[in-house]
Amino acid sequence: MFGSWNWMNGILLLCLYLVLLIMYFILVNEVRSGKNLIMHVTFPYMDLTDPEIRRICETFKKKLKRVLWALAVLPFSSIFLPMCHWRRPFC
Repeated sequence: MFGSWNWMNGILLLCLYLVLLIMYFILVNEVRSGKNLIMHVTFPYMDLTDPEIRRICETFKKKLKRVLWALAVLPFSSIFLPMCHWRRPFC
């Protein structure tokens, strides 16, 4: 069914997804306007409600979700690969 699935692969898969989620929430937090900073750029308070800046932030969030889903497929696809050994580098 699966390539060479064992408990070490499960731990590695869990760690990869945890790091992916942490990275996603950290980057989404950068778009929120706290102390007039958006993505580490200081804006005047009047410009925080500018539609152009809001559009850039929304575009960033959409692209971030796409990248998240693309990166989420990579660790999951490793389940189906055969396990290589250091003595046989090419399975």
